[in-house]
Amino acid sequence: MSKVKALTARDVMSTRLVTLRPNQSLSEAVRVLVEASVSGAPVIDEGGTFCGLVSEYDCLRIMALGEYTSEDHEQNVDVADIMSRDPFTIAPDLDLFSLAAEFMTHGVRRFPVVEEGVLLGQVSRLDVLRGLWQLQKARLKTERPPTAPTGRSRGLYLSATDRAQEPLNARVEGKRTLDRPAGDR
Repeated sequence: MSKVKALTARDVMSTRLVTLRPNQSLSEAVRVLVEASVSGAPVIDEGGTFCGLVSEYDCLRIMALGEYTSEDHEQNVDVADIMSRDPFTIAPDLDLFSLAAEFMTHGVRRFPVVEEGVLLGQVSRLDVLRGLWQLQKARLKTERPPTAPTGRSRGLYLSATDRAQEPLNARVEGKRTLDRPAGDR
């Protein structure tokens, strides 16, 4: 029996990400998130160094302030002002089960995958579910379930077919009843 390869964050992470820059305005960040239909984005500098994370919550927190509607306020708020500067990050070699535990512990929607300060990708809860599903399918292929016994045995798999040869018929008379062969009543 072959062993199924353990998956890591690197195996399931998304690498084509919507990213933001620290000097982008809040309104530009909101436009990017809305147009891309994402709930958050990593913030990187020009060199690709990970700086933080901006979520829809971060944007809502500032936009919900009554003074946001003033032009001066909008011009003075940058991504660097609202981003989470020290979000939880993960290493690319973290295994999928540990990663699932991290999601359960921290209650976040995504983890940036960072190595030596550089953003490599991002893992969402859905990415982890896909990876776990992939592992489950691979295990089913390598660990074949026992087959049903052949012949007319009374084994676990064939016990229902060993009874009568005639099929069960459903009949409706006010209530749904089941007609069984005479020997099974």
